[in-house]
Amino acid sequence: MCYNLTVKKLAFLLTTALTALSFTSFTAAYAEEQATSYPDLASNLSFTSLSTYAVNEDMTSFAFAEGNYIYLFDVTTAFGNTYSGTLENNGAYLYYYEHTANISDIAFSGDNIVFTDGSASYKISDGKAASCDYTDYGTTSWITLSDSLALNVTGGSMNIYEGSNSVTLNDAAYSSLKQINGNIYVVRDNTLCVVTGSTYSEITVTPLTFEYVDLTQGAEISVGDAASVLTALHTEAAYVTLPAGTYVTNTDLTDLGGEYFAVGDGGTYALTADTAMLYLGTTSGGVDILACGSEVYLTAGGNTVTAIVAESYTAANAYMNTSSKVYSMPYMAEATAIDSIERETVVTVNGIYTSDLLQCSFAYITYTDGNGNSITGYVASNFITEYYFAAEDGEYEEAEYTDEYSEDNVILTVCLILVIVVLIIAGVAYIAYSSATDKRKERQDKTNEN
Repeated sequence: MCYNLTVKKLAFLLTTALTALSFTSFTAAYAEEQATSYPDLASNLSFTSLSTYAVNEDMTSFAFAEGNYIYLFDVTTAFGNTYSGTLENNGAYLYYYEHTANISDIAFSGDNIVFTDGSASYKISDGKAASCDYTDYGTTSWITLSDSLALNVTGGSMNIYEGSNSVTLNDAAYSSLKQINGNIYVVRDNTLCVVTGSTYSEITVTPLTFEYVDLTQGAEISVGDAASVLTALHTEAAYVTLPAGTYVTNTDLTDLGGEYFAVGDGGTYALTADTAMLYLGTTSGGVDILACGSEVYLTAGGNTVTAIVAESYTAANAYMNTSSKVYSMPYMAEATAIDSIERETVVTVNGIYTSDLLQCSFAYITYTDGNGNSITGYVASNFITEYYFAAEDGEYEEAEYTDEYSEDNVILTVCLILVIVVLIIAGVAYIAYSSATDKRKERQDKTNEN
């Protein structure tokens, strides 16, 4: 039974509707995978040409500048050097703001983001940038940690000085040294890092990880060979159990003619509890197609498939009591329909499937179509009747007859019953007649005596 399928997101999910991404290097990494399989919705923010960054006062927001784009990451949780949160967008794309020129520096001024392109400074408000007077972006070439300890970034190198000692780290890898709210940050190999340590030998440069979930990828899951997968005959019903936290995308199987699956009203979200779903198939790209009631979901393939055991009921002399579609699996949808069957068509019932995971009870049948072809598939079990058993809501109970039971025997039995009834009526009439005769005789005798 499907339960707890709500659209409640995990705390760090995106809170606004996003669309497809194709414009920056850090999103291009999953573009190829997106066309062949269920996307990895949980991603790590990364860049190929990160120029600068900013951190707000309470470290709940990080802003990044790459080329002419600004990205705003809002922290939800933090553990160690890893931050989980949401990547804000401009209403259409994951970047927060797109400028007309490359951005050379960025900072927070209270709750606002300010930046410069080298020619002028701007403040972003309500998604728009307006010119402003701002000069203190925090980028520096020197930071003094103590009377004898200092850091210097120049020409791509970070130099550490303590007294007469010095060391140069990773030539051509460092840039944008800043001290913000008592913390020291630097960009190394296009990754924001934090610098810690209070002595020459303790200085450590640790990269920070920013995890986010990009739900927009749910809108670009390739249909691939889904149509043929859904019409392939399932010789048994099966289900999978998805653990809590699994990402699923609600979809609609009405039209599989496009490049991508349509996204249903439920959208893409993480399950809040372990959930069992009917297994409909797996595309060649590794996307599992599942159903819960009348709703269909997509998720990453590789889940364990468990068979639903059919009731060991068979019948060779069944017929359809109504016209119906025949389905490739015990799931009624246009995408799983493989044939149409007319009322009074004789079918063989190979088994009955009844489960809370199914829309109704299904019969697994075989029959011969008008062209003489043998067809096997599924129909709702209450669409089938057989002359010697009763069907009610898919529950079949075979009547108990002797081995000699036949229609001729039934006629003979009825005739015998009629003969017996006639004999009984004749007997009753004879008794009544005899009784009346005796009474007349008694009255005649009394008359004669008088």
